[in-house]
Amino acid sequence: MASLTQQLLKDRGIKTKKKAEIFLHPDYERDLHDPFLFSGMKKAVKRILHAIDGGEQIVIYGDYDCDGIPGATLLYEFFKKIDYEKVAVRIPHRYTDGYGLSVEAVRKMQKENASLIITVDCGITDCEAVAGANEFGIDVIITDHHIVPKRLPKAFAIVDAFRRGDKYPNKNICGAGVAFKLVQALITERDFGLHKGWEKWLLDLAGLATIADVVPLIGENRALAYYGLKVLRKTQRVGLLELFKKKNIRPENITEEDVGFTIGPHINAASRMGDPYDAFRLLATNDYDEAKGLVKKLLVHNTDRKSEVQVVIREVEALMHLHTELPLIIVGRADWKPGIVGLAANMIAEKYKKPAFVWGRANSAHFKGSCRSDGLINIVDLMAEVRVVSQDIFLDFGGHELAGGFSVREEKIELFAPALLAAHERMVKNTKEKVKNEKKKERSCPLNIEEIDWKLWGELEQFAPFGVGNERPFFSFNGVTVKERKVFGQDGIHTELVLAKKKGDISVIKFFAYDELAPLVPGTKINLRATLEKNTFKYPHNLRLRLVEWQPT
Repeated sequence: MASLTQQLLKDRGIKTKKKAEIFLHPDYERDLHDPFLFSGMKKAVKRILHAIDGGEQIVIYGDYDCDGIPGATLLYEFFKKIDYEKVAVRIPHRYTDGYGLSVEAVRKMQKENASLIITVDCGITDCEAVAGANEFGIDVIITDHHIVPKRLPKAFAIVDAFRRGDKYPNKNICGAGVAFKLVQALITERDFGLHKGWEKWLLDLAGLATIADVVPLIGENRALAYYGLKVLRKTQRVGLLELFKKKNIRPENITEEDVGFTIGPHINAASRMGDPYDAFRLLATNDYDEAKGLVKKLLVHNTDRKSEVQVVIREVEALMHLHTELPLIIVGRADWKPGIVGLAANMIAEKYKKPAFVWGRANSAHFKGSCRSDGLINIVDLMAEVRVVSQDIFLDFGGHELAGGFSVREEKIELFAPALLAAHERMVKNTKEKVKNEKKKERSCPLNIEEIDWKLWGELEQFAPFGVGNERPFFSFNGVTVKERKVFGQDGIHTELVLAKKKGDISVIKFFAYDELAPLVPGTKINLRATLEKNTFKYPHNLRLRLVEWQPT
Protein backbone atom coordinates (compact mmCIF):
# COMPACT_ATOMS: atom_id res chain seq x y z
CA MET A 1 0.00 0.00 0.00
CA ALA A 2 1.23 3.46 -0.81
CA SER A 3 1.87 5.47 2.31
CA LEU A 4 -1.24 6.88 3.95
CA THR A 5 0.21 10.39 3.65
CA GLN A 6 0.60 10.07 -0.13
CA GLN A 7 -2.90 8.65 -0.52
CA LEU A 8 -4.57 11.37 1.54
CA LEU A 9 -2.67 14.14 -0.23
CA LYS A 10 -3.78 12.69 -3.55
CA ASP A 11 -7.40 12.50 -2.35
CA ARG A 12 -7.21 16.22 -1.53
CA GLY A 13 -5.87 17.13 -4.96
CA ILE A 14 -2.46 18.05 -3.53
CA LYS A 15 0.03 16.97 -6.17
CA THR A 16 3.20 19.01 -5.68
CA LYS A 17 5.82 18.91 -2.95
CA LYS A 18 5.35 22.63 -2.26
CA LYS A 19 1.57 22.32 -1.80
CA ALA A 20 2.06 19.26 0.42
CA GLU A 21 4.51 21.18 2.60
CA ILE A 22 2.06 24.08 2.98
CA PHE A 23 -0.83 21.79 3.84
CA LEU A 24 0.99 19.49 6.27
CA HIS A 25 2.85 22.27 8.07
CA PRO A 26 0.64 25.32 8.72
CA ASP A 27 2.59 28.53 9.28
CA TYR A 28 1.15 31.59 11.00
CA GLU A 29 3.16 34.20 9.09
CA ARG A 30 2.80 32.51 5.72
CA ASP A 31 -0.83 31.37 5.84
CA LEU A 32 -2.59 34.41 7.32
CA HIS A 33 -3.46 37.11 4.81
CA ASP A 34 -2.88 40.84 5.10
CA PRO A 35 -5.98 42.19 6.92
CA PHE A 36 -5.88 45.35 4.82
CA LEU A 37 -6.88 43.31 1.76
CA PHE A 38 -10.44 43.74 3.08
CA SER A 39 -11.75 46.74 1.17
CA GLY A 40 -13.31 48.34 4.24
CA MET A 41 -10.54 47.58 6.74
CA LYS A 42 -8.51 50.78 6.44
CA LYS A 43 -11.57 52.96 6.97
CA ALA A 44 -12.71 50.83 9.93
CA VAL A 45 -9.31 51.02 11.62
CA LYS A 46 -9.08 54.79 11.13
CA ARG A 47 -12.53 55.28 12.74
CA ILE A 48 -11.72 53.04 15.73
CA LEU A 49 -8.41 54.82 16.36
CA HIS A 50 -10.27 58.14 16.22
CA ALA A 51 -12.76 56.82 18.80
CA ILE A 52 -9.93 55.68 21.08
CA ASP A 53 -8.19 59.06 20.81
CA GLY A 54 -11.42 60.89 21.55
CA GLY A 55 -12.52 58.69 24.45
CA GLU A 56 -15.77 57.71 22.72
CA GLN A 57 -18.16 55.06 24.02
CA ILE A 58 -17.72 51.97 21.85
CA VAL A 59 -20.16 49.05 21.79
CA ILE A 60 -19.21 45.65 20.39
CA TYR A 61 -22.38 43.98 19.12
CA GLY A 62 -21.84 40.26 18.54
CA ASP A 63 -24.12 37.53 17.24
CA TYR A 64 -25.43 35.06 19.83
CA ASP A 65 -23.69 31.89 18.61
CA CYS A 66 -20.28 30.24 18.98
CA ASP A 67 -18.86 32.54 16.34
CA GLY A 68 -20.18 35.95 17.26
CA ILE A 69 -19.60 35.45 20.99
CA PRO A 70 -15.92 34.38 20.74
CA GLY A 71 -15.42 37.15 18.15
CA ALA A 72 -16.93 39.78 20.42
CA THR A 73 -14.83 38.47 23.31
CA LEU A 74 -11.52 38.68 21.46
CA LEU A 75 -12.28 42.21 20.27
CA TYR A 76 -13.25 43.20 23.82
CA GLU A 77 -10.00 41.71 25.15
CA PHE A 78 -8.02 43.84 22.72
CA PHE A 79 -9.58 47.01 24.14
CA LYS A 80 -9.00 45.85 27.71
CA LYS A 81 -5.38 44.98 26.90
CA ILE A 82 -4.69 48.55 25.71
CA ASP A 83 -6.46 49.85 28.86
CA TYR A 84 -9.38 51.37 26.98
CA GLU A 85 -12.28 51.29 29.43
CA LYS A 86 -15.09 52.92 27.48
CA VAL A 87 -16.13 49.76 25.71
CA ALA A 88 -19.14 47.50 26.25
CA VAL A 89 -20.37 44.25 24.76
CA ARG A 90 -23.95 43.56 23.75
CA ILE A 91 -25.23 40.15 22.65
CA PRO A 92 -28.83 40.09 21.36
CA HIS A 93 -31.26 37.65 22.95
CA ARG A 94 -32.35 35.09 20.37
CA TYR A 95 -36.06 35.19 21.30
CA THR A 96 -36.67 38.76 22.47
CA ASP A 97 -34.22 40.68 20.25
CA GLY A 98 -33.97 38.40 17.22
CA TYR A 99 -31.00 37.97 14.92
CA GLY A 100 -28.68 40.83 14.02
CA LEU A 101 -28.68 44.54 14.78
CA SER A 102 -32.16 45.89 15.46
CA VAL A 103 -33.60 49.39 15.63
CA GLU A 104 -34.54 48.80 19.27
CA ALA A 105 -30.98 47.70 20.12
CA VAL A 106 -29.60 50.85 18.49
CA ARG A 107 -32.07 52.95 20.49
CA LYS A 108 -30.84 51.37 23.75
CA MET A 109 -27.20 51.96 22.84
CA GLN A 110 -27.97 55.59 21.99
CA LYS A 111 -29.35 56.02 25.52
CA GLU A 112 -26.04 54.60 26.80
CA ASN A 113 -24.19 57.35 24.88
CA ALA A 114 -22.62 55.03 22.33
CA SER A 115 -21.05 56.86 19.38
CA LEU A 116 -19.54 53.81 17.64
CA ILE A 117 -20.99 50.33 17.18
CA ILE A 118 -18.82 47.49 15.88
CA THR A 119 -20.78 44.43 14.83
CA VAL A 120 -19.28 40.94 14.91
CA ASP A 121 -20.73 38.14 12.77
CA CYS A 122 -23.85 40.14 11.92
CA GLY A 123 -25.11 43.40 10.47
CA ILE A 124 -24.68 42.95 6.72
CA THR A 125 -28.46 42.79 6.13
CA ASP A 126 -29.52 45.31 8.81
CA CYS A 127 -30.19 48.39 6.67
CA GLU A 128 -32.98 49.78 8.86
CA ALA A 129 -31.01 49.50 12.10
CA VAL A 130 -27.94 51.15 10.56
CA ALA A 131 -30.10 53.95 9.17
CA GLY A 132 -31.49 54.46 12.68
CA ALA A 133 -27.96 54.62 14.10
CA ASN A 134 -27.03 57.23 11.53
CA GLU A 135 -30.02 59.35 12.58
CA PHE A 136 -28.82 59.16 16.18
CA GLY A 137 -25.32 60.23 15.14
CA ILE A 138 -23.86 56.78 15.86
CA ASP A 139 -21.35 55.36 13.40
CA VAL A 140 -21.56 51.64 12.63
CA ILE A 141 -18.69 49.44 11.51
CA ILE A 142 -19.97 46.11 10.21
CA THR A 143 -17.67 43.12 10.45
CA ASP A 144 -19.40 40.09 9.01
CA HIS A 145 -18.80 37.04 6.85
CA HIS A 146 -22.27 36.34 5.51
CA ILE A 147 -23.30 36.69 1.89
CA VAL A 148 -23.86 40.34 1.00
CA PRO A 149 -27.36 41.37 -0.14
CA LYS A 150 -27.97 43.60 -3.17
CA ARG A 151 -28.77 46.51 -0.90
CA LEU A 152 -26.00 47.29 1.59
CA PRO A 153 -26.52 49.08 4.91
CA LYS A 154 -25.16 52.65 4.87
CA ALA A 155 -22.60 51.90 7.55
CA PHE A 156 -19.47 53.95 8.16
CA ALA A 157 -17.38 50.94 7.10
CA ILE A 158 -18.11 47.37 6.05
CA VAL A 159 -15.58 44.57 6.47
CA ASP A 160 -16.94 41.51 4.65
CA ALA A 161 -15.06 39.44 2.07
CA PHE A 162 -18.26 39.01 0.04
CA ARG A 163 -18.48 42.71 -0.82
CA ARG A 164 -18.37 43.30 -4.54
CA GLY A 165 -14.78 43.89 -5.60
CA ASP A 166 -13.33 42.86 -2.23
CA LYS A 167 -9.87 41.36 -2.68
CA TYR A 168 -9.65 39.38 0.56
CA PRO A 169 -8.67 35.84 -0.58
CA ASN A 170 -10.47 33.88 2.14
CA LYS A 171 -14.17 34.13 1.37
CA ASN A 172 -14.94 31.42 3.93
CA ILE A 173 -13.50 33.12 7.01
CA CYS A 174 -15.87 33.04 10.01
CA GLY A 175 -17.16 36.07 11.92
CA ALA A 176 -14.65 35.74 14.77
CA GLY A 177 -11.95 35.33 12.12
CA VAL A 178 -12.91 38.74 10.69
CA ALA A 179 -12.81 40.23 14.21
CA PHE A 180 -9.33 38.73 14.66
CA LYS A 181 -8.22 40.33 11.36
CA LEU A 182 -9.54 43.66 12.68
CA VAL A 183 -7.34 43.32 15.77
CA GLN A 184 -4.39 42.41 13.54
CA ALA A 185 -5.01 45.54 11.47
CA LEU A 186 -5.30 47.79 14.53
CA ILE A 187 -1.99 46.67 16.06
CA THR A 188 -0.32 46.89 12.64
CA GLU A 189 -1.50 50.47 12.21
CA ARG A 190 -0.51 51.70 15.67
CA ASP A 191 2.03 50.68 18.30
CA PHE A 192 0.00 50.12 21.45
CA GLY A 193 3.03 48.90 23.40
CA LEU A 194 2.00 45.26 23.07
CA HIS A 195 4.72 42.68 22.75
CA LYS A 196 5.17 41.30 19.24
CA GLY A 197 2.75 38.49 18.51
CA TRP A 198 0.45 39.26 21.49
CA GLU A 199 -2.60 38.77 19.28
CA LYS A 200 -1.74 35.07 18.98
CA TRP A 201 -3.19 34.58 22.47
CA LEU A 202 -6.57 35.45 20.92
CA LEU A 203 -6.30 32.52 18.52
CA ASP A 204 -8.03 30.19 20.98
CA LEU A 205 -11.20 32.20 20.39
CA ALA A 206 -10.68 32.63 16.63
CA GLY A 207 -9.88 28.92 16.27
CA LEU A 208 -12.79 27.86 18.48
CA ALA A 209 -15.20 29.83 16.28
CA THR A 210 -13.59 28.65 13.03
CA ILE A 211 -14.21 25.03 14.03
CA ALA A 212 -17.61 25.55 15.65
CA ASP A 213 -19.00 27.58 12.74
CA VAL A 214 -18.16 24.72 10.35
CA VAL A 215 -16.33 26.77 7.74
CA PRO A 216 -13.94 24.93 5.36
CA LEU A 217 -10.70 24.10 7.16
CA ILE A 218 -8.35 24.88 4.31
CA GLY A 219 -5.90 27.71 3.68
CA GLU A 220 -6.10 30.49 6.26
CA ASN A 221 -8.93 28.76 8.13
CA ARG A 222 -6.75 25.67 8.55
CA ALA A 223 -4.04 27.83 10.12
CA LEU A 224 -6.55 29.57 12.42
CA ALA A 225 -7.95 26.22 13.58
CA TYR A 226 -4.50 24.61 13.89
CA TYR A 227 -3.00 27.41 16.00
CA GLY A 228 -6.30 27.98 17.77
CA LEU A 229 -6.18 24.43 19.14
CA LYS A 230 -2.55 24.93 20.20
CA VAL A 231 -3.51 28.01 22.22
CA LEU A 232 -6.70 26.38 23.52
CA ARG A 233 -4.60 23.54 24.96
CA LYS A 234 -2.72 26.17 27.01
CA THR A 235 -5.70 28.38 27.82
CA GLN A 236 -5.88 30.28 31.09
CA ARG A 237 -9.53 31.21 30.64
CA VAL A 238 -11.05 30.14 33.93
CA GLY A 239 -14.52 29.63 32.39
CA LEU A 240 -13.20 27.19 29.81
CA LEU A 241 -11.00 25.43 32.37
CA GLU A 242 -14.03 24.90 34.60
CA LEU A 243 -16.03 23.57 31.64
CA PHE A 244 -13.18 21.20 30.75
CA LYS A 245 -13.09 19.97 34.34
CA LYS A 246 -16.82 19.23 34.41
CA LYS A 247 -16.73 17.46 31.04
CA ASN A 248 -13.57 15.43 31.85
CA ILE A 249 -11.56 17.10 29.08
CA ARG A 250 -7.80 17.30 29.58
CA PRO A 251 -6.81 20.67 28.04
CA GLU A 252 -3.57 19.30 26.56
CA ASN A 253 -5.56 16.72 24.58
CA ILE A 254 -8.21 19.03 23.09
CA THR A 255 -9.12 18.28 19.48
CA GLU A 256 -11.54 19.70 16.95
CA GLU A 257 -14.06 17.06 18.09
CA ASP A 258 -14.04 18.47 21.63
CA VAL A 259 -14.81 21.87 20.14
CA GLY A 260 -17.54 20.56 17.83
CA PHE A 261 -19.26 18.21 20.27
CA THR A 262 -18.64 19.72 23.70
CA ILE A 263 -17.31 23.29 23.88
CA GLY A 264 -19.30 24.77 21.00
CA PRO A 265 -22.65 23.22 22.01
CA HIS A 266 -22.34 24.53 25.58
CA ILE A 267 -21.62 28.06 24.36
CA ASN A 268 -24.52 27.85 21.91
CA ALA A 269 -26.81 26.44 24.63
CA ALA A 270 -26.76 29.84 26.33
CA SER A 271 -28.71 31.47 23.49
CA ARG A 272 -30.82 28.43 22.63
CA MET A 273 -32.13 27.95 26.16
CA GLY A 274 -31.23 31.07 28.15
CA ASP A 275 -29.22 34.31 28.03
CA PRO A 276 -26.36 34.41 25.45
CA TYR A 277 -24.53 36.99 27.54
CA ASP A 278 -23.71 34.16 29.95
CA ALA A 279 -21.53 32.59 27.25
CA PHE A 280 -19.66 35.86 26.77
CA ARG A 281 -19.11 36.10 30.51
CA LEU A 282 -17.84 32.51 30.53
CA LEU A 283 -15.15 33.35 27.97
CA ALA A 284 -14.23 36.74 29.42
CA THR A 285 -14.31 36.22 33.20
CA ASN A 286 -11.25 35.98 35.44
CA ASP A 287 -13.32 35.13 38.51
CA TYR A 288 -13.32 31.45 39.51
CA ASP A 289 -16.58 31.63 41.47
CA GLU A 290 -18.36 33.33 38.59
CA ALA A 291 -16.95 30.72 36.20
CA LYS A 292 -18.29 27.86 38.34
CA GLY A 293 -21.76 29.38 38.43
CA LEU A 294 -21.80 30.00 34.68
CA VAL A 295 -20.62 26.49 33.84
CA LYS A 296 -23.26 25.01 36.12
CA LYS A 297 -25.93 27.04 34.32
CA LEU A 298 -24.67 26.10 30.83
CA LEU A 299 -24.53 22.40 31.74
CA VAL A 300 -28.22 22.53 32.65
CA HIS A 301 -29.05 24.47 29.46
CA ASN A 302 -27.20 21.94 27.32
CA THR A 303 -28.99 18.99 28.94
CA ASP A 304 -32.35 20.70 28.37
CA ARG A 305 -31.32 21.50 24.80
CA LYS A 306 -30.56 17.83 24.09
CA SER A 307 -33.95 16.77 25.44
CA GLU A 308 -35.86 19.31 23.36
CA VAL A 309 -33.96 18.45 20.19
CA GLN A 310 -34.80 14.77 20.67
CA VAL A 311 -38.49 15.69 20.99
CA VAL A 312 -38.30 17.60 17.69
CA ILE A 313 -36.43 14.75 15.99
CA ARG A 314 -39.05 12.20 17.10
CA GLU A 315 -41.85 14.41 15.82
CA VAL A 316 -40.03 14.92 12.51
CA GLU A 317 -39.48 11.17 12.16
CA ALA A 318 -43.23 10.67 12.47
CA LEU A 319 -43.73 12.97 9.45
CA MET A 320 -41.00 11.55 7.22
CA HIS A 321 -43.43 9.37 5.24
CA LEU A 322 -44.74 12.63 3.74
CA HIS A 323 -41.27 13.49 2.37
CA THR A 324 -40.21 10.21 0.76
CA GLU A 325 -40.72 11.41 -2.81
CA LEU A 326 -39.79 15.05 -2.21
CA PRO A 327 -36.30 16.51 -2.87
CA LEU A 328 -36.45 18.63 0.31
CA ILE A 329 -37.48 18.04 3.90
CA ILE A 330 -39.59 20.98 5.10
CA VAL A 331 -41.12 20.65 8.55
CA GLY A 332 -42.15 22.91 11.40
CA ARG A 333 -44.45 23.51 14.33
CA ALA A 334 -45.42 26.68 16.11
CA ASP A 335 -44.34 25.32 19.51
CA TRP A 336 -40.78 24.37 18.43
CA LYS A 337 -38.10 26.76 19.65
CA PRO A 338 -36.25 28.51 16.80
CA GLY A 339 -33.08 28.13 18.87
CA ILE A 340 -33.00 24.35 18.52
CA VAL A 341 -34.37 23.76 15.03
CA GLY A 342 -30.92 24.24 13.49
CA LEU A 343 -29.63 21.23 15.39
CA ALA A 344 -32.60 19.20 14.20
CA ALA A 345 -32.09 20.35 10.60
CA ASN A 346 -28.46 19.30 10.74
CA MET A 347 -29.28 15.80 12.01
CA ILE A 348 -32.12 15.33 9.53
CA ALA A 349 -30.10 16.47 6.50
CA GLU A 350 -27.26 14.19 7.52
CA LYS A 351 -29.49 11.17 8.06
CA TYR A 352 -31.71 11.46 4.98
CA LYS A 353 -29.13 13.03 2.61
CA LYS A 354 -31.54 15.79 1.60
CA PRO A 355 -31.60 19.55 2.26
CA ALA A 356 -33.65 20.18 5.41
CA PHE A 357 -35.66 23.25 6.41
CA VAL A 358 -37.01 23.21 9.97
CA TRP A 359 -38.93 26.07 11.54
CA GLY A 360 -40.59 27.01 14.80
CA ARG A 361 -41.98 29.98 16.65
CA ALA A 362 -42.26 29.51 20.43
CA ASN A 363 -42.08 33.06 21.86
CA SER A 364 -40.90 34.76 18.65
CA ALA A 365 -42.98 37.29 16.75
CA HIS A 366 -42.55 35.44 13.45
CA PHE A 367 -41.79 31.93 12.30
CA LYS A 368 -38.04 31.37 12.30
CA GLY A 369 -36.09 28.47 10.98
CA SER A 370 -32.76 26.97 10.04
CA CYS A 371 -31.72 25.01 6.99
CA ARG A 372 -28.88 22.68 6.06
CA SER A 373 -27.71 21.58 2.63
CA ASP A 374 -26.94 18.03 1.56
CA GLY A 375 -23.70 19.38 0.10
CA LEU A 376 -25.01 19.42 -3.45
CA ILE A 377 -26.90 22.69 -3.52
CA ASN A 378 -26.19 26.22 -2.25
CA ILE A 379 -28.80 26.73 0.44
CA VAL A 380 -28.69 30.55 0.27
CA ASP A 381 -29.05 30.53 -3.52
CA LEU A 382 -32.07 28.26 -3.06
CA MET A 383 -33.71 30.73 -0.67
CA ALA A 384 -32.90 33.57 -3.08
CA GLU A 385 -34.71 31.59 -5.78
CA VAL A 386 -37.82 31.57 -3.58
CA ARG A 387 -38.05 35.31 -4.07
CA VAL A 388 -38.29 34.72 -7.83
CA VAL A 389 -41.26 32.43 -7.20
CA SER A 390 -42.85 34.52 -4.43
CA GLN A 391 -41.54 37.93 -3.39
CA ASP A 392 -43.02 38.20 0.07
CA ILE A 393 -42.55 34.78 1.72
CA PHE A 394 -39.40 35.69 3.65
CA LEU A 395 -38.97 38.50 6.10
CA ASP A 396 -35.26 37.82 5.81
CA PHE A 397 -32.76 35.03 5.20
CA GLY A 398 -29.04 34.52 5.03
CA GLY A 399 -26.15 32.21 5.81
CA HIS A 400 -23.55 30.18 3.98
CA GLU A 401 -23.53 27.71 1.11
CA LEU A 402 -24.22 24.78 3.45
CA ALA A 403 -26.28 26.35 6.25
CA GLY A 404 -28.61 29.25 6.76
CA GLY A 405 -31.46 30.81 8.66
CA PHE A 406 -34.72 32.48 7.71
CA SER A 407 -37.83 34.24 9.00
CA VAL A 408 -41.27 33.77 7.45
CA ARG A 409 -44.28 36.02 7.73
CA GLU A 410 -47.03 34.52 9.86
CA GLU A 411 -49.64 34.72 7.15
CA LYS A 412 -47.29 33.09 4.61
CA ILE A 413 -46.19 29.98 6.48
CA GLU A 414 -48.67 27.73 4.63
CA LEU A 415 -47.15 28.85 1.32
CA PHE A 416 -43.55 28.33 2.46
CA ALA A 417 -43.13 24.66 1.49
CA PRO A 418 -44.77 24.95 -1.98
CA ALA A 419 -42.67 28.05 -2.79
CA LEU A 420 -39.47 26.34 -1.64
CA LEU A 421 -40.19 23.21 -3.70
CA ALA A 422 -40.97 25.32 -6.77
CA ALA A 423 -37.73 27.26 -6.29
CA HIS A 424 -35.79 24.01 -5.96
CA GLU A 425 -37.29 22.70 -9.19
CA ARG A 426 -36.30 25.86 -11.06
CA MET A 427 -32.80 25.83 -9.59
CA VAL A 428 -32.10 22.16 -10.31
CA LYS A 429 -33.42 22.54 -13.85
CA ASN A 430 -31.03 25.42 -14.47
CA THR A 431 -28.03 23.72 -12.85
CA LYS A 432 -28.79 20.04 -13.45
CA GLU A 433 -25.46 19.09 -14.98
CA LYS A 434 -23.51 20.98 -12.34
CA VAL A 435 -25.33 19.22 -9.50
CA LYS A 436 -24.93 15.87 -11.22
CA ASN A 437 -21.20 16.36 -11.72
CA GLU A 438 -20.60 17.56 -8.18
CA LYS A 439 -22.25 14.51 -6.62
CA LYS A 440 -19.55 12.18 -5.35
CA LYS A 441 -19.41 9.24 -3.00
CA GLU A 442 -17.39 9.41 0.17
CA ARG A 443 -14.16 7.50 -0.55
CA SER A 444 -12.78 4.82 1.69
CA CYS A 445 -9.15 3.81 2.01
CA PRO A 446 -8.82 -0.02 2.21
CA LEU A 447 -6.84 -1.08 5.26
CA ASN A 448 -5.90 -4.29 7.01
CA ILE A 449 -6.84 -4.15 10.67
CA GLU A 450 -3.33 -5.36 11.56
CA GLU A 451 -1.92 -2.14 10.05
CA ILE A 452 -3.49 0.04 12.74
CA ASP A 453 -0.67 1.25 14.98
CA TRP A 454 0.82 4.48 16.34
CA LYS A 455 2.96 4.96 13.23
CA LEU A 456 -0.19 5.00 11.08
CA TRP A 457 -1.80 7.40 13.53
CA GLY A 458 1.22 9.70 13.26
CA GLU A 459 0.66 9.94 9.51
CA LEU A 460 -3.05 10.61 9.92
CA GLU A 461 -2.51 13.25 12.61
CA GLN A 462 -0.56 15.44 10.16
CA PHE A 463 -3.87 16.15 8.41
CA ALA A 464 -5.70 17.41 11.51
CA PRO A 465 -7.68 19.42 12.34
CA PHE A 466 -10.40 17.80 10.29
CA GLY A 467 -13.59 19.46 9.14
CA VAL A 468 -15.41 20.69 6.04
CA GLY A 469 -13.00 20.64 3.09
CA ASN A 470 -10.61 18.40 5.00
CA GLU A 471 -12.83 15.53 6.09
CA ARG A 472 -11.59 12.81 8.41
CA PRO A 473 -10.68 9.82 6.18
CA PHE A 474 -12.85 6.72 6.03
CA PHE A 475 -11.17 3.33 6.18
CA SER A 476 -12.67 0.04 5.03
CA PHE A 477 -11.91 -3.28 6.70
CA ASN A 478 -13.06 -6.62 5.32
CA GLY A 479 -13.59 -9.91 7.11
CA VAL A 480 -12.91 -8.76 10.67
CA THR A 481 -14.14 -10.88 13.59
CA VAL A 482 -16.27 -9.54 16.43
CA LYS A 483 -14.71 -10.81 19.64
CA GLU A 484 -17.04 -9.07 22.11
CA ARG A 485 -19.96 -6.64 22.14
CA LYS A 486 -20.49 -4.17 25.01
CA VAL A 487 -22.89 -1.33 25.72
CA PHE A 488 -22.08 1.91 27.50
CA GLY A 489 -23.57 5.29 28.33
CA GLN A 490 -26.75 6.11 30.18
CA ASP A 491 -29.29 3.29 29.67
CA GLY A 492 -26.74 1.42 27.54
CA ILE A 493 -27.68 3.23 24.32
CA HIS A 494 -24.16 3.24 22.83
CA THR A 495 -22.25 0.19 21.59
CA GLU A 496 -18.61 -0.91 21.58
CA LEU A 497 -17.39 -3.86 19.55
CA VAL A 498 -14.06 -5.49 20.34
CA LEU A 499 -12.43 -6.71 17.14
CA ALA A 500 -9.88 -9.52 17.09
CA LYS A 501 -6.35 -8.39 16.20
CA LYS A 502 -3.08 -10.33 16.48
CA LYS A 503 -1.19 -7.62 18.36
CA GLY A 504 -3.79 -6.41 20.84
CA ASP A 505 -7.51 -6.15 20.11
CA ILE A 506 -9.08 -2.89 18.96
CA SER A 507 -12.42 -1.33 19.78
CA VAL A 508 -14.92 0.16 17.38
CA ILE A 509 -17.69 2.33 18.83
CA LYS A 510 -20.95 3.77 17.59
CA PHE A 511 -23.30 6.05 19.47
CA PHE A 512 -27.07 5.42 19.60
CA ALA A 513 -26.58 2.04 17.94
CA TYR A 514 -27.91 -0.56 20.42
CA ASP A 515 -30.58 -1.97 18.08
CA GLU A 516 -28.42 -1.74 14.95
CA LEU A 517 -25.51 -3.69 16.45
CA ALA A 518 -27.47 -6.11 18.65
CA PRO A 519 -27.15 -8.99 16.09
CA LEU A 520 -23.34 -8.89 16.22
CA VAL A 521 -22.65 -11.72 18.62
CA PRO A 522 -19.07 -12.91 19.30
CA GLY A 523 -17.65 -14.78 16.33
CA THR A 524 -19.54 -12.78 13.68
CA LYS A 525 -17.44 -11.72 10.67
CA ILE A 526 -18.21 -8.33 9.17
CA ASN A 527 -17.02 -5.73 6.67
CA LEU A 528 -17.00 -2.19 8.01
CA ARG A 529 -16.27 1.46 7.25
CA ALA A 530 -14.91 3.55 10.08
CA THR A 531 -12.73 6.49 11.04
CA LEU A 532 -9.67 6.17 13.25
CA GLU A 533 -9.31 8.22 16.42
CA LYS A 534 -7.14 8.57 19.50
CA ASN A 535 -9.03 7.81 22.71
CA THR A 536 -7.75 10.08 25.49
CA PHE A 537 -10.59 9.41 27.92
CA LYS A 538 -8.49 6.99 29.95
CA TYR A 539 -4.78 6.50 30.46
CA PRO A 540 -2.84 5.04 28.77
CA HIS A 541 -4.29 6.42 25.54
CA ASN A 542 -5.29 3.99 22.84
CA LEU A 543 -6.47 3.95 19.25
CA ARG A 544 -10.02 3.02 18.36
CA LEU A 545 -12.39 3.09 15.40
CA ARG A 546 -15.61 5.08 15.05
CA LEU A 547 -18.10 2.95 13.08
CA VAL A 548 -19.80 4.50 10.05
CA GLU A 549 -21.48 1.44 8.53
CA TRP A 550 -21.14 -2.34 8.48
CA GLN A 551 -22.28 -5.38 6.50
CA PRO A 552 -22.04 -9.12 7.12
CA THR A 553 -19.26 -10.74 5.12
